[in-house]
Amino acid sequence: MEKIKKLSIDQLLSKAKKMTKQGNTSTAKQLYKLALEHQPSNTLAKKGLAKLEKAEPGLKANGKKSHLHPSRDETNQLNDLFNKGHMHGLELVCESLSTKYPDSEIVFNFLGVAFKEQKKNRRSD
Repeated sequence: MEKIKKLSIDQLLSKAKKMTKQGNTSTAKQLYKLALEHQPSNTLAKKGLAKLEKAEPGLKANGKKSHLHPSRDETNQLNDLFNKGHMHGLELVCESLSTKYPDSEIVFNFLGVAFKEQKKNRRSD
């Protein structure tokens, strides 16, 4: 992050926008916040940060941010397992990701497909 502090405001905003497009919202938010530290009235930084924070889910009961979706790499891994027909592997990865992303529709949809393809049924608690 030391190198980033030497960037101009325009460079920070450009990099934040690029990170957002790549799905790296955490880094994008850091960049917008850094731009606002140096230029608190910057409208583009305010709007960019507000847009990212609005798109994020709220807080969990414990006060921690709830991350609804797996990363692009994790989602690609699920897609690859599904496309290759590796349903048991898909199930295992989904089980692991479900603890990390307990509110993810993507993870649970893939898990349901893995169960169906393996003809497994689970009782709901």
